[in-house]
Amino acid sequence: MRAELTESKSKREALECELHHLLLQLHSSQLAKLPDKRSDGHFKPPDVNVIKKKLDDEIRQSPLPRMNSKDSEDMKINPASVESAKYKAEIAQLKAENAALRNEVLALNSEVYGAKLAAKYLDKELAGRIQQLQLLGREMRGDVRDKLWRQLESEILLQRHKTVVRACRRNSSMNNKCPKPDFIENPGQFGDSRTVVVKRKPDQGLGISITGGREHGVESIQYG
Repeated sequence: MRAELTESKSKREALECELHHLLLQLHSSQLAKLPDKRSDGHFKPPDVNVIKKKLDDEIRQSPLPRMNSKDSEDMKINPASVESAKYKAEIAQLKAENAALRNEVLALNSEVYGAKLAAKYLDKELAGRIQQLQLLGREMRGDVRDKLWRQLESEILLQRHKTVVRACRRNSSMNNKCPKPDFIENPGQFGDSRTVVVKRKPDQGLGISITGGREHGVESIQYG
């Protein structure tokens, strides 16, 4: 199938070159038959000669050689032009297939990356659900159990958001590659100092939670 496609494209390109060559010869012959200045004073022979000279130069520079009378009667295509056009068609076809395969590889890579993220998220969510099931089987006060339940639920939701953020970063890094900033080597400076103020309520954490232990009767699970 590929060979037939490249062969048809090469023949088409060779025929187009042949047609262009014949048109140049036709225009050159038509200019040669124009009347000169003695028969018609409106024509300017220098202009006609310049145009004819340009056409003759283009015919000589054409990759197709001049055909003799026998070749013009048979209308045969030059094998050299067909071979050159065939190589060009094969190169274009291989480039198109390479681009299609590259896009397919990128799509498969994204799919594998998404599957890995989903597996990590499901693993952590399963651990959180097991913690919740263990809480239901323990005898403790209702307010303490509700607090631990909410903490586990928030951690599960946090892992879900982390998975989505990682997937979005992966897609953005594949689509838009930002240029790296210019690095200025300065051994006396380690970086810009920044001051961050975090305001929170007494019952709020800082994003790191260790739930479980002997006081709760469940295993310890840590999220960061």
